Amino acid sequence: MGRIALGAVGAVTPLLLGVVGFSAAGPVAGSIAAGFQAGIVNIVAGSSFARPRA
Repeated sequence: MGRIALGAVGAVTPLLLGVVGFSAAGPVAGSIAAGFQAGIVNIVAGSSFARPRA
């Protein structure tokens, strides 16, 4: 059961990141992710915000 749940999380996570506006090139203009990024002054490489697009 644990493997199924972990697989489901792994399959859904990229979809959810896309819904809030993360793309391979970074946050999509006008998205929730872009609005959040605008409120962060310094985004550090490897931070929880920077990792989804890696």
